[in-house]
Amino acid sequence: MSFGTESVTPEVTSTNVTSTVSVANVDLTPSDNHSTAMLSSPDQTTITSEKSGTTDSATTKVIQRRFDGSIDFYRNWNEYKLGFGFINTEFWLGNDNLHELTSVFGYTHLRIEIKDFDGLEGYAEYTFSIDDESSLYMIHVSWISGNITDKLWLTDGASFCTYDQDNDGSKSKVCTTDFHGGWWYAWSAFCTEANPNGIYYHTYTPEKTGIFWFGFGSSSYHTLKEVRMMIRKP
Repeated sequence: MSFGTESVTPEVTSTNVTSTVSVANVDLTPSDNHSTAMLSSPDQTTITSEKSGTTDSATTKVIQRRFDGSIDFYRNWNEYKLGFGFINTEFWLGNDNLHELTSVFGYTHLRIEIKDFDGLEGYAEYTFSIDDESSLYMIHVSWISGNITDKLWLTDGASFCTYDQDNDGSKSKVCTTDFHGGWWYAWSAFCTEANPNGIYYHTYTPEKTGIFWFGFGSSSYHTLKEVRMMIRKP
């Protein structure tokens, strides 16, 4: 895996991307096995997404990245809807954009790469799609392969949750409070077994509010140093 900082690109912000979004023809100049690509709408509103060289760089888009704790991921519904952060540091591409990329453009192959503070690395790959906001960005995910255990197996069919929109299915618990992130939490799945958008701890900490892949490492909630989520066309 290759994690790090690429060339400076714009902040991930509101995009107003619609179903008529098209992939722009842009000159892609690789930098350290990475480049950037843009999606543009007819009114020229654009989003920029890191394009990874890890797999098929012609079709792979990075949708989330954590590696230094520079961006707070404890955000509200609207921020997760539109996206936040910076492409050259940490970011979430935005749930509206994820819906468009998976349902309109066919980016339905998800790869998640993780790394802990001891240098242990792993990956998991899934089929992946996201419904629109009216369906609470319901996730559809199914295991393909990987060298780590499937921890999204109970996440399939979950609605997205943030601290101001509790969709976890429990009347007594709030998963976003317990796990301190925005994610597809479900009470029927004990909230989650993977927490890529949790708190970034700068050292190993056995804490469920942190970034973890349950059971990966030396403890159940072994916090991670780096996470990257990427999508591509099958």
